[in-house]
Amino acid sequence: MPEVKKYRPNIGAPRTAPNEEPAAERACDFRPVDTGFTKEDAIAEANRCLDCKKPLCMQGCPVGVNIPGFIAKIREEDWGGALETIKGDNLLPSVCGRVCPQENQCEGKCILGRKGEAVAIGQLERMVGDMAEEVGRAPVCKPRNGKKVAIVGSGPSGIACAGELAREGFDVTVFEAFFTGGGVLTYGIPEFRLPKKIVKREIDGLEQLGVKFEYNSVAGRLFDAEELFNEEGFDASTSPWALACPASSRSRARTCPACTAPTSTSRAPTSCTPTTSPSTTPRSVRARTSSSSAAATWPWTPRAPLCAWAPTA
Repeated sequence: MPEVKKYRPNIGAPRTAPNEEPAAERACDFRPVDTGFTKEDAIAEANRCLDCKKPLCMQGCPVGVNIPGFIAKIREEDWGGALETIKGDNLLPSVCGRVCPQENQCEGKCILGRKGEAVAIGQLERMVGDMAEEVGRAPVCKPRNGKKVAIVGSGPSGIACAGELAREGFDVTVFEAFFTGGGVLTYGIPEFRLPKKIVKREIDGLEQLGVKFEYNSVAGRLFDAEELFNEEGFDASTSPWALACPASSRSRARTCPACTAPTSTSRAPTSCTPTTSPSTTPRSVRARTSSSSAAATWPWTPRAPLCAWAPTA
């Protein structure tokens, strides 16, 4: 029987430095400052990990990614396995590896950081996520359960919610007011920090899971909760952008039973019904006539957040 070598971390090695573009060159355009780790950089950094029995880094991760697990796969040069390990908890590794505040979360809890420099977990996650086209395989989804869910807004929380629901077997449709998805990932973060092609690739990955995106669709102007449930056949809806609504709407969102207890399928969406009267024009017709002005009008509609579960029959 071959002898199994015990892993010994390279504790004395310094933290692998990021590969940054020369300042004189990057000052002339908006390309990313950091070009990311190479495979050699990633393996060297993975060998610094202590492989703790009680990994505090996982406690610092909001979604509980199996950090020691995917770092071990990197050491073995099993890039596909590393990606699958990450996507078991987080379907957006390329985004989170770039914009998450790792210094306050996973890396902030790293034992190595107490007396030296923490493992570059964010760089490793980003590098593995960027290899999705090369080694990636679509996450395994549960069989379809026949339930339809509408998500209003394709920002970070919207697409994260869509991915998790699709993986659980739900039929998910995301309604976005603008002509492309991503929300603040697309419109709020500059290109040198988060390239637009990365956001598009993550959204394309969600479409491979069966998530449907309807752009130029303004909630409250083209449809309301009643139409989604009674005409479109949705069983549930959620609006991750409730914090962007007026203060009065945010107040209703906090007190609405359907928003505070979304797991209950017996609550009617009465307190979430928009104050504007629903149009009698079919939504498909309204979409064709209103899509040109969708992006200009979305911040003022709907009057109340569209977040409710449909009543059961």
